[in-house]
Amino acid sequence: MNILFVEENDKKCLIKKVFKEVELKENKIIINKDIDKIKINKKIKIIGKIRNILNKSESNLIVMSSKLKKNEEFLNLIYSSNIDILDGRKLFRMYIFEIVDLISKKIKKTKRECRIALLSNEYSRFVEKVIKELGTQCKVLNIVTFNIQNFEKVEEDLKSEGIIINISNNKRKSLSNSDIILNIDFQEDVLNSYNIYDNATIVNFENSLTIHKKRFCGRIINWYKLQLIDESELLEIIKDESLEKYEFNEIMEYFYYLGKLDFNEVKFTIYF
Repeated sequence: MNILFVEENDKKCLIKKVFKEVELKENKIIINKDIDKIKINKKIKIIGKIRNILNKSESNLIVMSSKLKKNEEFLNLIYSSNIDILDGRKLFRMYIFEIVDLISKKIKKTKRECRIALLSNEYSRFVEKVIKELGTQCKVLNIVTFNIQNFEKVEEDLKSEGIIINISNNKRKSLSNSDIILNIDFQEDVLNSYNIYDNATIVNFENSLTIHKKRFCGRIINWYKLQLIDESELLEIIKDESLEKYEFNEIMEYFYYLGKLDFNEVKFTIYF
């Protein structure tokens, strides 16, 4: 898989005409303009040049520098151009079982005692795996979805094994007793329309969300932290490739896509 990095050239150019507006250097697309100081029409042209480089490289996946992502207009234009941006969320979801373990310890319950709710409108292999594994481990597993019919087969499969899960979209009852709420793809306004257990721990895997209910005094986990052990060979690679302009979790996701991430060399923590 070919994934390119995109960043600004932060060196001041004395002879501006020497430089192209956008150029490819090894695995980095360099923008030789100050994105914060140019108008939208110029940004659109720059994104067009980025798209041309991606097409020639047979790639549609990029890692954006932290500075570029702060320019919301430029970021939205990138998204509207159907260019995919690594955001670290894929790795976040991959740690879902470790997250449940950490939360259960934090609330001083075993997984067998926990009441867990999984919020997902999309049925995928990942979601199926989560349902099957958690269904055998926790006290209660509620699947909250607008697409109930998509989850009926996995419900039947588990039922044949003597495992009962609940699938519904009852806004009053579905989340009212859940210790742990794993939000795969519900948006903030939708999530806030449900009656949520006051002391629940909510993990948002897609977007950073808040709960607006005054009585809610639980925990919200919107992000995570990764750290490489001192012996990891990736530390030198990151240093050699000068990737300090990028979010660390996104760099780790980049190495995961390339098949170079050894999870035994990664320390995972969450923010409570």
